[in-house]
Amino acid sequence: MVFDFNGVILNTDVHQVDESVVNILSELRERGCNLYLFSNTPRQKIDLYNSQKEFLKYFNMLMLSEETGIPKPISFAFRNMLRIIKLRGNNVLFVDDERKNLERASEYGIKGIRYDNGIQLREALVNEGILN
Repeated sequence: MVFDFNGVILNTDVHQVDESVVNILSELRERGCNLYLFSNTPRQKIDLYNSQKEFLKYFNMLMLSEETGIPKPISFAFRNMLRIIKLRGNNVLFVDDERKNLERASEYGIKGIRYDNGIQLREALVNEGILN
């Protein structure tokens, strides 16, 4: 599973890490899910929020546009992400709050969940059979 940071893990309304999302990340890791962070947010900002509420420990890998040089929603960013994690699009679930990113991901066969809040995300993951 691939997660965005800004607007998903980070609640941009209150500028705090969303505790409900961190709980979901923890549950997913306990279930053996491989988790990847795919974000346009600078590493320095991610590290700052991680120091307040640890969430990076749940991720297998971080893919940041400042490191790859390719921001979402540029098409090649998604192709590059799949290459890095060595998966086909139809084996990836992508959680993002931006419709344009989800639409671009779908061009590569990546299934998307548009994030609104932790309750909605949990329900979507239950519907996908990932959580119960």
